[in-house]
Amino acid sequence: MEVLIGIEESSSRARISRYELRTHELPVKTARLIAETLGVPLAYLYCEDDQCARLLLALEGVSKS
Repeated sequence: MEVLIGIEESSSRARISRYELRTHELPVKTARLIAETLGVPLAYLYCEDDQCARLLLALEGVSKS
């Protein structure tokens, strides 16, 4: 996935770790690329728990119908 969103493989693990640990803020542009690559709405990346993420995906599926 890192290559698909324009992050070099050699630095991807460290960069993604910093985003996950909230040491660095994930740029919205990068978040949008990640969401598109994963096939999820952008808001999915900002869900605080799994239940919220599942609900968001369910709502996304309903709105596409």
